[in-house]
Amino acid sequence: MAIKKETLEKLIDFVSEIGSQNSNAWFVEKLVRTISNLDARPITTKILYEIHEHCIADIIHSQAKGFYVNFRIKQITPALISLYCQMEQHRRNDNFEEFCESLFEQIELISRTLFTDNEIKTIEKNHNAQLPNGKKLGQVIFYEKFSSYHEVFAKTPAKWGVEYLICSIVYTHYYDALAPSRLPYKQFGYLKKTIKDLCIIRNMNSHPGGEFNDFQKARFNKLQADKHRKYIKFLSFLEDFTVNVNNNIKQSLFHS
Repeated sequence: MAIKKETLEKLIDFVSEIGSQNSNAWFVEKLVRTISNLDARPITTKILYEIHEHCIADIIHSQAKGFYVNFRIKQITPALISLYCQMEQHRRNDNFEEFCESLFEQIELISRTLFTDNEIKTIEKNHNAQLPNGKKLGQVIFYEKFSSYHEVFAKTPAKWGVEYLICSIVYTHYYDALAPSRLPYKQFGYLKKTIKDLCIIRNMNSHPGGEFNDFQKARFNKLQADKHRKYIKFLSFLEDFTVNVNNNIKQSLFHS
C-alpha cells in the first residue's frame, strides 16, 4: 500500500518525539531491531547517527521555542528561534566563534527592532547626566573621550554602529531609561564589556581577512583560550538581556 511522503514525514517526527523521552528507550531499541530485520536497508552506524541527530535537533528546537515563548515581539520570534537553534548546534560542535556569532545576532536583532528615533532622543536628552561614579551617561554608552555626540545623534537608527546601538538599548530597555543618577554603573560596565567581547568575536569571525588592532587580536585569543567558561557566561548574558529587555517592552508597540 502506497503512503504519501508527507504522512510518513509526520510519522518520523512523531517517532522522534517519542524516542527523545528516556522512559521510551525500550521503544527505540525494539524499533531498531525491527528495522534491522528488513532486507531493504540494514541499520548502520550512519543511520543511527542520523536518527540521533534528528532527535537532538527536535529537542533543541523545542528548547528554543520555550526560551522565546513569552517574548513580546512576535514578528521576530521565528528568526530568534532559528538563530537560537544554530547557536546550540554550534555549541554541540564546540564551534565557539560561530556560537558567539549566532548568539550576538539574537541580541542585535532584538536591539535593531527596538531602536528608533525615540531611543536616540532619550540618549540625547540624558547623555550629559552624571552617574553615581561621576561619569556621564554618554561616556558609558560610547566611550570616555567620545566627542562626536552631535554627529551620532543626527544619524538615523540604521546608521548607528551596532555596539553603540546595543548599549543604548541596554539603557533604554534593560534599565528602562532609569535616571542616570540611580544607574548601577558597575553592572552597566560589565554588560558593555560583554557586548564588546561578542562584537570582537563576531567581527573577527565574519571578516577573517579584515584589519584588527592589537587589543582586538589579543582579546579574541584570550576569549578563545577560555571558551569553555565563556560558553556559560555568554548564554547567561543572553538570558539576562532578553528577560530584562522583554519586561520593559511596551506591548502596544508590537502586535502579533
